[in-house]
Amino acid sequence: MRILLASILLAAGLGSASAETASREAELRSAIASFRTALNSGDSGSFFALLAPDLEVLAPGADPLRGGAAHASFLPLFTQVRPHIGPFTGEEITVSGDIAIQRHSFELSTTPKAGGPVTTVAGSGLHVWKRTADGRWQIVKDIWTNPPARP
Repeated sequence: MRILLASILLAAGLGSASAETASREAELRSAIASFRTALNSGDSGSFFALLAPDLEVLAPGADPLRGGAAHASFLPLFTQVRPHIGPFTGEEITVSGDIAIQRHSFELSTTPKAGGPVTTVAGSGLHVWKRTADGRWQIVKDIWTNPPARP
C-alpha cells in the first residue's frame, strides 16, 4: 500500500512539473512572438524590454558584446533601417525551469530609412532565454550565423 501511495504521489508531482513546463513554454512562445512583432513594427521599447540587462551577443565575425554594448548593437535596427524578420523556421525549443533555449533559422530584411535597396540576410541562431522574478522571459544570449550565399 505504501508503494502504491508513493507511486501516486510521484506521478502527481511529475504531472504538475510537466504542466508547469508546458505553461512556461507557452509563455516563452508568446515572448518570441512579441520579439518578432516589436522588431517588425519598430517598437524599440518593447524590443529592448525582451533583452536582459546583461545580454551577451555573439555575432558572426565580431567580438562578443555584453550589457549596454550588446543593447547598442541593435539600435541601428530602429534608427537607420526598417527591419522585417519572417517567421522563425526549423525552431526547436527546450525549457528547463527558468531557462530556455530557442534554436531557429531566420530571414531578416532591412530597408534603409534614407532610401536604398533592401538587404536580406538568412542564418541560424540560438536565443538563450531566462525567466525573470516577475515571470517575464528575456534573452540573455543571442548567437547567430550568416552562412555565405549558395551559388
